[in-house]
Amino acid sequence: MPCAGYEEEEKVLPDKLEIAHAKGKKLIWNFAPVTDCPAEESLEGIQRAFAAGVDGVILNAGCPNVKDTDGTQHAILSRNPQAFGKVLSFLREANLPEPIWVRLSPQESFSNMSVIGNHIKNSGIVSAVLVPNTWSVDMPIKDNGESLLDTNTEKVGKSGPAMATGARKETAWAVSALKGSNVDVISSSSIMDEKELKHRLGQGAVAGAGTTFFYASENGWSQDVDRLLWDFAT
Repeated sequence: MPCAGYEEEEKVLPDKLEIAHAKGKKLIWNFAPVTDCPAEESLEGIQRAFAAGVDGVILNAGCPNVKDTDGTQHAILSRNPQAFGKVLSFLREANLPEPIWVRLSPQESFSNMSVIGNHIKNSGIVSAVLVPNTWSVDMPIKDNGESLLDTNTEKVGKSGPAMATGARKETAWAVSALKGSNVDVISSSSIMDEKELKHRLGQGAVAGAGTTFFYASENGWSQDVDRLLWDFAT
């Protein structure tokens, strides 16, 4: 954070793809629109990503810390159901490759999640949703008055174990809102151990996603992932 941008990312994508594919892994490109034309920008970003050879794209409609070109904080797309629906409708007409996933911000109510879910189902282009993304909060301040994080934004994303109850609620809402569709729910946020992963899968999620888990790794990513999966299996 902040993202290097299209051109810089396209320079390193071939190396990322080579590394991932050599390990038998898929590379899914995460993309957050930041302009006042999110539909057109999303189409361009997704097309360029697939042209570069990625195995799938996450349309990140929940990024809390992107800025417009004039420096103002950008609105979170998935917190605006009408604008979000227009983006998906626009993309539906483009006959894009698959898979396309969508990352969603926490919603204020099940009603909001239901509206978002209807847009996703009606679009016919989304294979899975990752939910929830981080909670947008004001930048935390240290005791000396400095910003806690070294990034030039007023809003940041709050996640981690403290948000587990909220993440469970958002997961349940998404599973319910997308019931009967072919859209999978991947639960994220606050999955730090096997018990939390088991709970999310029990709610109806098909998988769990780790992000804070990797930032908070104490023993190294590989060892901590092995531990979590071993504990889950046993």
